[in-house]
Amino acid sequence: MTPSYAPDLALFEDLHSSVVRFTADEVRHRVIVPRRDEALFTAIGSSRLVVSTVDDVLPASFVSVAAVTDMVRRLSRVSAIGKIQQLDLTRPWLPVRGWIVQQVVKIAIAAESTASVVLLADSDLTFVSTVAADDFLRDGVVRLYSRATGVHAGMADHLDWHRSARRLLGLDETVTPPLPDHICGLVAWDPRLVRSMVDHIAAVGGRHWIRCVTAERHVSEFILYGTYVAELADTRDRSFLSDDPRCLSHWSTDTLTESDGLAFASAARPSDIAVQIQSTSCTTPETRRYLTKSVIARLAR
Repeated sequence: MTPSYAPDLALFEDLHSSVVRFTADEVRHRVIVPRRDEALFTAIGSSRLVVSTVDDVLPASFVSVAAVTDMVRRLSRVSAIGKIQQLDLTRPWLPVRGWIVQQVVKIAIAAESTASVVLLADSDLTFVSTVAADDFLRDGVVRLYSRATGVHAGMADHLDWHRSARRLLGLDETVTPPLPDHICGLVAWDPRLVRSMVDHIAAVGGRHWIRCVTAERHVSEFILYGTYVAELADTRDRSFLSDDPRCLSHWSTDTLTESDGLAFASAARPSDIAVQIQSTSCTTPETRRYLTKSVIARLAR
């Protein structure tokens, strides 16, 4: 599953091509896009692709204000206004930023899924090796990515995400680093546990879970799900933990070039099945493809 939009179309097309190449025919790739971008993604014309819109997911009281905020941003040159994407008419303040909308649609689509495993992959990821559900299943339990001491005192955003997750889940909001990190380039979720999680959030908040989540200023869907599984799920459901991201990631905003190919590919591990190069690094599509091919060649040795 991938949230995307028009500016990332070229990246998404490479991701989807890798899904088709490296997964079984019965696997479906679900993309969630703004309504205005639906035709662009539908035009990809793949039988393996299912296109949904953000409007399909959010309650009817949510209205998109993206066109308005884009116009205001261009006229006023205030970049922050462009981050506002939705208003909930039942609670117009705070307006909902695009980052939060992305978290919500991922959770909502995963909760609807009938699959045994949902993999969450952003548009800037590409698969480089065969992928199957069994890679993320052990005795029927879906793998939870968890780096036990991955969040330290200097990671202010991560600490905020842990606090908001605990607040949404009705847990003690006190956080004392080090804390587990559940964020990586390729994350597996159990749809059954996602459904259980959103029901729990609604029970704690006393309203629809989407309204609970969008009322938060800081949310990480991965920290939220990871905290739920680690602290509230049954013992068996949290019996498959791993700190192997299975994805070679370039998180920096530094632009990569083809001359970085050898060093980048040499960092790939035999367990890696994907490559992620941060979209904000402004690495060209041609360089991305070159680096991805370098990793595929290395893993094939």
